[in-house]
Amino acid sequence: MGRDFCDPAKGGDEDSEMRLKKTIGYFEGVSFIMGTIVGAGIFVSPTGVLQYSSLNVGVALIIWTICGIISLMGALCYAELGTALPLSGGEYSHIKRALGSPLAFLFMWTALFNKPASNAARALLFAEYAIQPFYGECQAPELQKKGLALAVLWFLGILNGRSVKMATWVQTIFTILKMMALSVIAISGIVLLIRGRKENVARFENAFDAEIPDAGQIAEAFFQGLYAYGGWWSLNYMAEEIKNPNKNIPRTVMTALPLVTLFYLLVNVSYLTVLTPKEVVSSDLIALTNYFGFSVWLMIGFTCTSLIVLRYREPNLRRPYKVFLPVAYGMVAISLFLVCAPIVWSPKVQYIYAFLFVLGGLLIYVPFVHFKIHFAFFDKITCYLQLLLEVSHANHKYE
Repeated sequence: MGRDFCDPAKGGDEDSEMRLKKTIGYFEGVSFIMGTIVGAGIFVSPTGVLQYSSLNVGVALIIWTICGIISLMGALCYAELGTALPLSGGEYSHIKRALGSPLAFLFMWTALFNKPASNAARALLFAEYAIQPFYGECQAPELQKKGLALAVLWFLGILNGRSVKMATWVQTIFTILKMMALSVIAISGIVLLIRGRKENVARFENAFDAEIPDAGQIAEAFFQGLYAYGGWWSLNYMAEEIKNPNKNIPRTVMTALPLVTLFYLLVNVSYLTVLTPKEVVSSDLIALTNYFGFSVWLMIGFTCTSLIVLRYREPNLRRPYKVFLPVAYGMVAISLFLVCAPIVWSPKVQYIYAFLFVLGGLLIYVPFVHFKIHFAFFDKITCYLQLLLEVSHANHKYE
């Protein structure tokens, strides 16, 4: 069980370092990114995007397009970091190197709760759509939905624990199935538009007639849309396992993100071809995506700032791929807008709670990391968890 390691003692590598095997190629990388991004979010986020866009169809479609562009920009920034420093720690390693341990710890603290919560929300959404058809107009039992969601999380956790190569193979199969399903939805909508029936095209002829949302609403609409694009950063966590990462990370990013954006636009057009905006927003399946998005984009801002800092602080660091630097500045500005706009224009106490939660990590960092307060029994717990999860210290040197 565990990740696929290369053991130098058995002739697996040229030097004495413990490192992960390179098992992921270009096609597997594209499949992994698309499979990670495309999920239940595309069935839920259109409701939130349209709702926060004040039912303005034109604004909603523009937001979906810009969300795709933002995700591509972010992925290209992460591609530079992933190729220059292909460490399995991902953003944590990059933030720590550029901005220091406190901010890196805050990232880890936030991710420790955010990522499991986000995965749980996605699993529950999957279970909702998987079970509900068997109950018709009746509401599916909550126990069955939670049981299926838990089974999915256990299955994926065990699969990833056994082998990255096996997980990638399963991901490829499911990616193909998901893209086939989206293709059916997209083609159906295109066919209806081509037929030109009045009720199908009316919503696009007057796409901008509804009210224009304010800056706070636009930020919240972006949170909803970007939730559906969530996962574009995932390839960097496996940078160490990618074959020829210098070429494959940028290539996979520049292939996968435009394809996902195109599919998402076509799916949204299909929804609006069949349903009115009011019918689309009648769904009650908006999760806590805005509050996940708030903390996630704060951390993305830190990561893109790390890229800029490293460009100036370590100009001689080997960078096989370099993103156009204004793209990184743009990502920092976008992150700042997404974090600040909801607080300024549509303040809600939940955003204050989210911000205080992020800062709450300092209550752990200051005594136990900065001042190094130490309890002996933590060593035993750490050792047990390292053996259980087969964790090995990173042993790479990137100068």
